[in-house]
Amino acid sequence: MQHERDGDLLKVQVFTNITSLSLEKSVEFEGIILNKTGGSHGTTEMYAVPQLAEILDEAMGVTFQAKGHPTVYLVGDTIWTAEAKQSY
Repeated sequence: MQHERDGDLLKVQVFTNITSLSLEKSVEFEGIILNKTGGSHGTTEMYAVPQLAEILDEAMGVTFQAKGHPTVYLVGDTIWTAEAKQSY
């Protein structure tokens, strides 16, 4: 998950093994390394409007790396930005 708000929502839905991802630290799960990447639901101009920025909120992607396998980049619900392009 990308932040604690997501975790709270997942806990209400009876999920129990929840881990928050951060840009600063990788997470390993059963030999697979997960790295959070940045993302954006809209353009810089859209985020400049406070009411719209609140609705857009955060976006993210995740890279999955495992020894002997190609890296997979799951973009998620972000638009394609320079930040997203640098992540793969």
